[in-house]
Amino acid sequence: MLRLYVKILSILSLLICSGIYPLFAQEKDTLSSTHTLDEVVVCADRLQRETIPVQVLSGETLKKLSVHSVADAVRYFSGVQVKDYGGIGGLKTVNIRSMGSHHVGVFYDGIELGNAQNGVVDLGRFSLDNMEAVTLHTIKNVEGKRDFRVLANAFYANANPDPNAPVGGSCEPGVIMVAYDANKDGVPNDNEWYEIAASSHVDPTKETFYQKIKDAGFDVNLYRDYEITYHKPAKEPASKDEWSTYISWEDNQGQKDYKVKNQFHKQCYYPLWTKGDKLTFKGTCLPQNAMNESGTGTYFVLYKFLYGYADNEINSADDSAIDISWAVNNKGQYVELPGVDFIKIYTGVNQENGWLGECSTEITGVEDLHILGVDIDTRK
Repeated sequence: MLRLYVKILSILSLLICSGIYPLFAQEKDTLSSTHTLDEVVVCADRLQRETIPVQVLSGETLKKLSVHSVADAVRYFSGVQVKDYGGIGGLKTVNIRSMGSHHVGVFYDGIELGNAQNGVVDLGRFSLDNMEAVTLHTIKNVEGKRDFRVLANAFYANANPDPNAPVGGSCEPGVIMVAYDANKDGVPNDNEWYEIAASSHVDPTKETFYQKIKDAGFDVNLYRDYEITYHKPAKEPASKDEWSTYISWEDNQGQKDYKVKNQFHKQCYYPLWTKGDKLTFKGTCLPQNAMNESGTGTYFVLYKFLYGYADNEINSADDSAIDISWAVNNKGQYVELPGVDFIKIYTGVNQENGWLGECSTEITGVEDLHILGVDIDTRK
């Protein structure tokens, strides 16, 4: 996710830092005499949180646009859409590459803006008067620090029947991919994507759940060049009896089965926008991490990976945060990226969990930790 970073030039800072000004005070309560005080210089640094600009409108360029609000200016950025609700005086929101206004962060002089009522920011309210620059920025890769956090809805189990079990609950890990827009064309090209090498990428046997899940008979292998093909169902299930044979699939590891329909999601699972009768995905498949702890199929626990995946850790924990330096190429070699412009996430575990349904990564957003001033060291 990209954040729109709006940098405002403070008039007050300009006035008090640009020169020396004499101050005057009355010695007595009279207009007939004054006392001149010594010259005083007052200076203060504005809050600065450094970013790597991808697209910038500033100075003379901004003036030549002949526009009056931030909403009008950002229309000139590639990949940005402004929705105008009502013309002059109406609500104006921004989204980047059709991701929606709720997935775009707007910062005013380093301070994140928000709306407690609906969560979106009206850019039409911000004038370009005294504006230094409007910037669409990159999440910076800071050495030794975590750089961004993927927000999701993972949580811990509070009644696991196994009191000695490792940490788990509803942890549905997603593999994270990042891209830096090296050629500045505003789109993520195929050769710009890299995968975050998280804990199981490094060594799946070190996961705290590894032996427990392995002993239960589940697949704890990591497959780097995994492919899975889904087949479009001929029709939607007519009854619950057909749920278990809903969408057939096979992978390049010789496995095949069905994606099961469950009671919570009654819509069509197969994407209606695709053409053809099958759909293939390629990527990394993580070790299975879930098991039925009740023995009766009523209490499933999805165990937590150590770090580096989406929807795997509670949002407040350090290990929900990601270091861009963990990015690797398709050969598993670490790469040096100055930052990240694009992020994509896909479900990493192929596993059915009884009445809960399949493991499916669910995310709610992404945060740039440096813009927010959150300092988290990387893992040693």
